[in-house]
Amino acid sequence: MELQNTLTAYEQERFTECQNKVASGLQTCFEVGAALTEIRDKRLYREDFNTFEEYTQTRFQIGSSHTYRLIEAAEIKASPIGENISNEAQARAIAAVPEEAREEVMAQVVESGPVTAAAITEVAATKDDGIERDQNGLEVPANVRPLWDKAYSESRDMLFAYSSLRNKFKKAVKEKDSIFCEISHSENIGLLNTLYANAKLIAPYALCSKCKGEQDLGWSNCDLCHARGFLSQFAWKMFGNV
Repeated sequence: MELQNTLTAYEQERFTECQNKVASGLQTCFEVGAALTEIRDKRLYREDFNTFEEYTQTRFQIGSSHTYRLIEAAEIKASPIGENISNEAQARAIAAVPEEAREEVMAQVVESGPVTAAAITEVAATKDDGIERDQNGLEVPANVRPLWDKAYSESRDMLFAYSSLRNKFKKAVKEKDSIFCEISHSENIGLLNTLYANAKLIAPYALCSKCKGEQDLGWSNCDLCHARGFLSQFAWKMFGNV
């Protein structure tokens, strides 16, 4: 059904609020991007402009490239990996990663910490040659890859599941959502923080400093990595120099 050019009272209210967010210059890039997304998707500009691009250029002097970068940043912030994105540079770095690889790349960046645009780009680059490497740049041996891949997959799924639930509780606290009134937010968020930390112990960080996943060095009987061939970030920090 085609929209009428005249805005309803509610649309006019939303349009004004979104425009103020974009114009203020005090909002984060994510809030600006979300406001632009709403204006575009609902065509709130339609009373005075024929196209969204014409509207943004005339009203805010924003070129289409920058406009869509802001929208993309907002979309990434709203996605499951968004909890770990705090600025536009990080959003742009992860946007350059193929969508199917973003969760894996972000999980690895979060595991190694801290999350920066440079770290995202660096981890993404290790995927480009098709060779799986640990955080020290060492190639993961073929005999270790099956367990390495499984650990990455399992930890990634758990990290994003716990992160998503934690965000829901945090949002409920912020918005004072009454449907959650019988739930102890602090208790649940604390539990999810613990589960999140435990899930990080599953994620492979670096090849075992003792056996390096090599049979000649006793990989299958290694008591440091428990015959996994790799260590978590926590274990690497504790025993990486063994």
